[in-house]
Amino acid sequence: MKGLANLAITVFIAIASAAAITAQTAGSLSASIDSPDPEARRTAIYRLRLDCQPASIRPAIILADDRLPVVRASAAPLFACLPPSEAEPVLARLLSDKVPFVRKEAAYTFGLAAEPFGSETLIAAFNRESDMEVKSAIIVSLGITGKPDSFSLLVNVLQNPPTDDNRFLRRSAARSIGQIAQRLATGNFDRTTPESFLPDKYLNLKPVRAGIRFPVLNNAVPVLERIAMAENEDDDTRREAIFALGIIGSDQSVAAIKRAYSSSDPFLSQIARKSLFRSGFIP
Repeated sequence: MKGLANLAITVFIAIASAAAITAQTAGSLSASIDSPDPEARRTAIYRLRLDCQPASIRPAIILADDRLPVVRASAAPLFACLPPSEAEPVLARLLSDKVPFVRKEAAYTFGLAAEPFGSETLIAAFNRESDMEVKSAIIVSLGITGKPDSFSLLVNVLQNPPTDDNRFLRRSAARSIGQIAQRLATGNFDRTTPESFLPDKYLNLKPVRAGIRFPVLNNAVPVLERIAMAENEDDDTRREAIFALGIIGSDQSVAAIKRAYSSSDPFLSQIARKSLFRSGFIP
């Protein structure tokens, strides 16, 4: 019994010590947030990211108005740890920042949140944005948030002819269409395209045909088919278009997907093969 009592006392002291350390660390971070030294403020940001607890993050909201752009940009990902109702107003403010790389970090942060944000703030930011990198970051996050109300914007982006300047933007739009379709149909989405080159027996692919249940997705089929068939399109954009067509699963897309399956590009061919499975047309 005496041994158990000593063990209990030891555990109690350890817990109390950990709590004291935590409180001490919180006090130190709070002081660092208000520090005149920008490196101290940035160090506090990185430590808060590891914690990622709303109670710890809330005092750092003031960093969204820091006088230094590098601090504001570094702070943006912190706010993904907050509930959307608290994070969105702060990120919306950063999306209007005068410095493009701060706006870009804020845009990407919308895709980091554990709980998906709405898309209205991102759509409004895209429509007023002039910087191509920021616009691309917004498009990336629209795909991750998975909201169908951004679909018409993504289709419009793909309607523009490809140029050197909009290559990543259009690739991201095609990818986001596929991610939204996949999330609507399955509740999840692939993080990379193609996800793997494993043999068929390990892929567990099933027909998805999201366009049947969500007809709005079919609005993207014509432009995705055009991209998939166009030799002047960027390879990555064509791959993402074929992936999206496979998730949507329209009958009229089968010819474009089969053509991609015969491609000499191994990535495009593998994506097309999976897309034929997902469309219900096993190659």
